[in-house]
Amino acid sequence: MEINSVRVVRYDFYRRGHQDQVDASLQEVFENKTELHPQTLEFGETDIETNSTLYTDATDQIQSDLFESIQTFLITDPIPRYFCHTLTIATLTAEEQDQMDVGDPMGNRTRREDWATEIESIASAYGSSLIQPEGPAPVIILVEPTLDSLPSGEQTSFDPIHSRTVSEMFDQYAGTLDTFGFYPTEHINTIDNSYTLTFNRDQVIDFPLSILVTREQVQLDGENPVDYWRSWIGFGYTRIKSVTSILMMQHWLIWRRQEIKEIDQELYGYDLRDTRLEDLTAELRNEEQQLEQLRRKWVESHSAAVDEFHDIQELVECYQRGDEDTVFDVAMEKGDQSYLYECLSCLDSEFQIFSATLERVETKLEMFISVVQDRIQSSATESNLELQSTVTNLTILLAVIAVIELGLNHLSKDIFLTVTQFVAQSGILLAGMVLLAVGFILGYTHT
Repeated sequence: MEINSVRVVRYDFYRRGHQDQVDASLQEVFENKTELHPQTLEFGETDIETNSTLYTDATDQIQSDLFESIQTFLITDPIPRYFCHTLTIATLTAEEQDQMDVGDPMGNRTRREDWATEIESIASAYGSSLIQPEGPAPVIILVEPTLDSLPSGEQTSFDPIHSRTVSEMFDQYAGTLDTFGFYPTEHINTIDNSYTLTFNRDQVIDFPLSILVTREQVQLDGENPVDYWRSWIGFGYTRIKSVTSILMMQHWLIWRRQEIKEIDQELYGYDLRDTRLEDLTAELRNEEQQLEQLRRKWVESHSAAVDEFHDIQELVECYQRGDEDTVFDVAMEKGDQSYLYECLSCLDSEFQIFSATLERVETKLEMFISVVQDRIQSSATESNLELQSTVTNLTILLAVIAVIELGLNHLSKDIFLTVTQFVAQSGILLAGMVLLAVGFILGYTHT
């Protein structure tokens, strides 16, 4: 088997609101920008209209000794509607391709890792990427053999009905294929009879993912590369999208879970201890304001996450999963589950955890807000009761003063003097009686 070319494809996704920013960044590192005509392509059982912009002729800022040429597509389609994405395609130089050695598995792996690192450095110039470092490397290695170098008849035999022939061919060329990251002894899978890949079921979502291109491609016209890449994206987009959508779902989950985790951690900072209300009133007011700010942050994040999650669920439906495969791919061995089916099965459990986490954090936030507001209300009620008691006492005091003032203003001086003398004499008599009572009690207790 002769390898005609090797292309390293980097995938990044962005919020649609960042599209203009990404476009501006791409124009800074590519000399030419070409708006391609919209294409209506079949994705699963859904027709999607794709809009693509091609950026060619990379500037020195992103040139690399590893790659012969670099192109990038900025693409939007309605599934999912909230995101756009880029495909950065770098073709290996002939010299770099010749460095791959069948007898040097560790060296080959290092070189493949270098390709992924180099194309990541190139893509970082675009900015605003939402690819998460905790996720799998968003890189696909497209290996295009010279089809004439395959044994006669095998050029069109990458079909489940020829599964034995394909398995035998992978065994025959195991050394060459292993060099570029294939696992010839593992599960073999085909996407639309055009892309063939292998994978280890123990680590399904594992990138870089090597794909063998097994259908005739258009030939590159050095004088008009735009026409070539227009044809290339028309052929390859839906096939690549079936794989990169798995990457987007994985990275989206990591991204959104991190946002929710940050809000969840902020909630752990609140101490709902049971202390005297009068000591906590100012603190409760402060916590209420902080929780209200957190609620606004949560509403914004939660609303976007739910909308995007619904969008992603629609994307999953396009795969129309059966018992063992999807509408896009099929396992070459009967009884095996296809690659994309395995990927979606892995993601399904993560989707359930994500949905449960959304509900848990929202419930906890509402509980915290409710408790703080109840305590503030309770504190306000107690303060109102104390205020009412104070007002009542003050009213009585004012009434007594008013009566005294009335007496002073309207009673004659003689009557006033008589009353005053009576009160004084009564006071002396009352004091004497109190002293006698105290003396009697003390004497009685002493005996």
